[in-house]
Amino acid sequence: MAAPIHMEAHVSFATADESRVRFDELCRNHMRMSTDDFLALWDAGEFDGADWDAVPGLRAVAMALPMVRS
Repeated sequence: MAAPIHMEAHVSFATADESRVRFDELCRNHMRMSTDDFLALWDAGEFDGADWDAVPGLRAVAMALPMVRS
């Protein structure tokens, strides 16, 4: 019988400002635009119906939206 695996996890919480900075880094690295530019396009519906895998970076940034929107 295999020995049980023990794993530890560390959870840290970010402030709203830290979350905004991290989201901006994601936007700039994955979409080559600022948070404000991405959110303006998102809110205008520019990505409605888009294939998240066909638009480079969209999946990573869209999945991180809860960092700046709740």
